[in-house]
Amino acid sequence: WFSVPRGFHSAPFDLTIAAATPGAQIRYTLDGSAPGQTAGAVYTAALRITGTTVVRAVALSGNGQSVIVTHSYLFVPQIKNQPHDAPSCPAAFAAPDDYSPNGGADPYPADCEMDPAIVTHANYAGAIEGALRALPALSLVADPGNLWDADYGIYYNPNEKDGVPGSRPDPLNKKWERPISLEWIDPNGGPGFFEN
Repeated sequence: WFSVPRGFHSAPFDLTIAAATPGAQIRYTLDGSAPGQTAGAVYTAALRITGTTVVRAVALSGNGQSVIVTHSYLFVPQIKNQPHDAPSCPAAFAAPDDYSPNGGADPYPADCEMDPAIVTHANYAGAIEGALRALPALSLVADPGNLWDADYGIYYNPNEKDGVPGSRPDPLNKKWERPISLEWIDPNGGPGFFEN
């Protein structure tokens, strides 16, 4: 149970997480990775959420563990002003155009920011936040390695496909599929949905 629903927010808040099973230990992560028996921090007190944050949590007890629950908290002003080298961008994206799988032979330009020329343009600057809040948001959250790892990340290895001639086998033996959390965030505050 999360005390604050996933969605759009404009002010910092304290997030309380609780489990239905008395005495269960709660572990959580803030980097997209899956919490588990030994993964993530042990929840002991409310978390202060001050900006765009993804919180994943699991309840652990002698009977096993709950499903991993994900809540994405979106702060629109922060999204529109996210720099290219934001902490959420992989280290390989330190500068534009330097993401190059296959030893640099096939560069894939990467850009982790909204275009500053649009965000600051006189015709659009005043409309960006409203536009971002006007449509539902789809939050896809995955373990960072499953996206960015040079050996097994699907973003880093975009051309690998199971069974396609010339593709290499998936080192994780999952046919190049990776687990994600999916959230549909209703801008009007409706329930949306969450699915692993």
